[in-house]
Amino acid sequence: MKFIRPALFHYQITGRRIEGLRLATLGIEITKQFDNESLIAWLEMYLGWVLTQQDDMEVAFTRLTSAKQRYKKLDDTRGICLTIVFIEQAKRKNGELMQVGETLEEALNMAKREGFVEGEFLALYELGKLAREFKQWQKCHKLLSTAYDLVLLDEDRYGDEVFIAILGNLGQVAIRLGNYTEAKQYCFESISRLRGPDQVTSFGMRLYLWLAEAEIGVEEFENAMQHAGHALEIAKSVNSRKYIEYSETLIAEIKSKSNCYC
Repeated sequence: MKFIRPALFHYQITGRRIEGLRLATLGIEITKQFDNESLIAWLEMYLGWVLTQQDDMEVAFTRLTSAKQRYKKLDDTRGICLTIVFIEQAKRKNGELMQVGETLEEALNMAKREGFVEGEFLALYELGKLAREFKQWQKCHKLLSTAYDLVLLDEDRYGDEVFIAILGNLGQVAIRLGNYTEAKQYCFESISRLRGPDQVTSFGMRLYLWLAEAEIGVEEFENAMQHAGHALEIAKSVNSRKYIEYSETLIAEIKSKSNCYC
């Protein structure tokens, strides 16, 4: 079973979550035959995380809660820390925002005591996204920036998807703070890391729209129109009504502010 973790890590950093989901599910069934509790806990945690990204919250909570219980029996502090972060992430995505911050702070302190940099990064990153939900932009920027600094300490450990997401989030927050030039830099760097159609579809729409918003802020209307138009093309290719409307609204705003009717 030595191949499972490296294979799932490869699927994670390349954004191939469906393949990862299938392999992890199969891996649990096989691993149960060998009574390897540590690997089962890790696979359940991985499954819970993937299912959260796919908005399958009921099954995600079941997997993550089971993983946490297994890690507690193993007295695995790092495993407990990670499952706490992923459970709180699932709660945030499910709209259950109250008390999430307090529990994440516990996970952050746990990671710091253990010298567990990955756990510290994930807790900070999730706290940053929670602050974003409450529109606490200064706090969000500070938390995300600190998380990004931790990633830079060991870049090879994290795939492009992590950099794309955190840089994109920093760009969005910079826009809300009125730091449009900084936002452009974050968005451009995030876009430069897009690899393959899956990542373009998953992240591209938002990134190009945030870039266009930043360009509106510095009155680069021609560039903003180009990037908003590109976002609209991607949105139409996957029939995303939400981002089609977002793109069309932004294009109308650009035309209004630039007096461009072409």
